[in-house]
Amino acid sequence: MQFDIHYKVKEDGRYISKAVYTLLAFNMPGKKEILGLHLSKIEGANYRLSVLTDLHNRGVKDMCRWAASQRR
Repeated sequence: MQFDIHYKVKEDGRYISKAVYTLLAFNMPGKKEILGLHLSKIEGANYRLSVLTDLHNRGVKDMCRWAASQRR
């Protein structure tokens, strides 16, 4: 499960929108775990692939379902 919070941050003298994504998972016994916090100014297939690659590199072996909010 992924939750996002959008912020306006000042970068190079101007304000831009960035999102902080919180990756939340339930392990096999049903306990919630925060897998990570990711900061990004874009979202899309390439971003999601980089998140999945990061999770894989950190040892996540299997994922039953991937859900992402698509608020715009």
